[in-house]
Amino acid sequence: MARNRKRNMTSENRMGTVFIGVIIFIILVSYFIYYEMNSNLERVKNLYINEQTHTVSLLRNYAMEKESEGIVGQDLVQYLPSVYDASGDNFLVYEENGEILFAKTIMATDSLGQLRNSELYWEELNKQELVISSESWDREDVHCTIYIVTLEQSIYQKTNLNKHSQFVFMATVLLCVVLFSLLITYVGVLNRTERSLADTSTKLKESNKNIENYIQMNQDTHIVDDEKFETKYRSMNQFYDPSVLRNLLSKSNEGDLKPVYLVIINFKMFSRYYSLGEISDFAAVIMSAIKYRELLFELRKGTFGVAIYHSSDSEARLRAESFISLLNKHNKEKKIFEGFTYDIEVLGAGEDAPIEDFEKVMEKVEG
Repeated sequence: MARNRKRNMTSENRMGTVFIGVIIFIILVSYFIYYEMNSNLERVKNLYINEQTHTVSLLRNYAMEKESEGIVGQDLVQYLPSVYDASGDNFLVYEENGEILFAKTIMATDSLGQLRNSELYWEELNKQELVISSESWDREDVHCTIYIVTLEQSIYQKTNLNKHSQFVFMATVLLCVVLFSLLITYVGVLNRTERSLADTSTKLKESNKNIENYIQMNQDTHIVDDEKFETKYRSMNQFYDPSVLRNLLSKSNEGDLKPVYLVIINFKMFSRYYSLGEISDFAAVIMSAIKYRELLFELRKGTFGVAIYHSSDSEARLRAESFISLLNKHNKEKKIFEGFTYDIEVLGAGEDAPIEDFEKVMEKVEG
């Protein structure tokens, strides 16, 4: 119960950490995107202002040229609509001595009324967000100023910056959703892996305990109820890995436990991928024939070892041939494997301990 509570707390903590991480990520990304978009808007605006300033300078030169020809005041106004293509959000304004002589169009200018007063006109106009460029000059006692006025929002519309900003915003939202989904999936995989490892650890501890009991049983009495032990061992329906066999052999150096016979069974595979289920199916065939003095181990994929205690050369060979016979019979209909071979290694027969002989065997198996 405590282990499950600890595991749940770990999962909750991991989920909380991921959630906080995603929120921080979204805040940082949003800030940088906001900063970049504003910077981009300012760059575009400055480029437009530079271009507009250059244009108003050319218009001033044009107006001064007309003045040199004697065209001034209202006469000059008649030429302005033809030299600049104005619109509702981008237009010319021309004033002399604080009086508006031209704004947008001649018709619009005629309807200004009291707004012909420059101060009142600009006070009204500046209620909107505008980009204004101007050039001034003097003609005798007349102060002249020509303006190009542009609604700021129209600049962004002309350059599609609004659509770009919307696209960036939607892309950011989509990225955050995808990232959050991936992290949730990743956390789920971690949690499942954690549960799987915990279950595997429990099973290994149980397996090691069974082996300890087996060794103790052999050391103390050497008296075993064959049928009872075989039934119990087979019911576990499992085989061990080399690390468990190493643990077993390290405790098998007593005189009455060695030598240990190791029957190595090789599954000859065709040139294709073999699933764990296919291999385990044939390992179960070996398991079905295991006796009380024998334990089954997987040395590597497609190679299994049967450790036999209190045996002899002839008995080990008979046991190996019986395993091969069962495997061939099982394979006759399925044709999963090309065939099966076996080798017999005697561990601890000489001066070396069983574990030392086993390490030499594993070098050949893994090589």
